[in-house]
Amino acid sequence: MSAPTPEREALLALTTAGFDEFLSERRSALVEFAEGLGLDDPRGIVDKPDQYLAAADAALRGLTIADEEDRSTLAVFVGYYIAEVLMQHFGGRWSIDESPDSTYFGCYVVGPFSVSESREAFACPPSIAMRFLSEPVGRSLAKVIADIEGELRND
Repeated sequence: MSAPTPEREALLALTTAGFDEFLSERRSALVEFAEGLGLDDPRGIVDKPDQYLAAADAALRGLTIADEEDRSTLAVFVGYYIAEVLMQHFGGRWSIDESPDSTYFGCYVVGPFSVSESREAFACPPSIAMRFLSEPVGRSLAKVIADIEGELRND
């Protein structure tokens, strides 16, 4: 394991400093996400996120994203949502990736998820959300989540 560079250490310090605020905004961000998509009973998304997957998928499938600023803003909400679904199905919790050799060093991740007797996995919902929202219209949040869950189950 290599030591992180000064730039990566600065990233970790910045991420760590914002972690409590990031966590405290989770519930209200999920409700705002559901309201923005026009979903019924937006507060229910916090406790039962997978019950909203079909509606969220349909709303995001045809959404045209105007620019990178809009994509980045929406990615925060979608990332929170992806995390909630994964944690509901596999357990885990939000944390910061502090492994210097990890692609997601300094990023907010969820896990650990036990994927085998000898290995645990983490997912990086903000990164997953950005990749998803970079796909063209016709994108499927349900497929993205199913693919992640398949990887976690070793399907």
